[in-house]
Amino acid sequence: MLMDLTRIRARQQDLDKSAHTGLKLPYGDQDVLNAHFQGDWLALPMKWNAQGLGTYANAPSEERRSLGIPEVLRNPSIVHFTGPVHPDMEAVLNPYVQPCIAKPWGYLGAPGHPYAETWWDMLERTSWKGYRNSDAFKALCKEKTMEAARRAVAKLEEQVQASRGGGAPK
Repeated sequence: MLMDLTRIRARQQDLDKSAHTGLKLPYGDQDVLNAHFQGDWLALPMKWNAQGLGTYANAPSEERRSLGIPEVLRNPSIVHFTGPVHPDMEAVLNPYVQPCIAKPWGYLGAPGHPYAETWWDMLERTSWKGYRNSDAFKALCKEKTMEAARRAVAKLEEQVQASRGGGAPK
């Protein structure tokens, strides 16, 4: 992201006010920034924010070709991992969206994402070196996997109860 900080600082009070009121908006900070900088930004080519590369990006379509997705896949400048860190079980098991979208540093990893291993390789060059094979990361993955399973079982039990006349599912 390239920003003209002098121009931004000149409007800092307005941004602060918007940020405070924007906490209740669906996308919070993104909604505030979009409104605050409306008409005062330039779109960059997709290679500077390559995202959504793990699920259907390789599926050929005219729309993907027109957006330059094949070139973005081959030569991204910045890769943006989208999706949750620790997805719910329903997302993991959804047969219509496979592989599931997730970040490399979550319990599921980023299955099918062409740059997930590159992310881990880059992490090895930081003070987080060795984290992927650490006991702490393994314990976190196990904990988050179990949390996802517990949430899925609770949702299933709610559905079963509702189907037996015990109330509407949440």
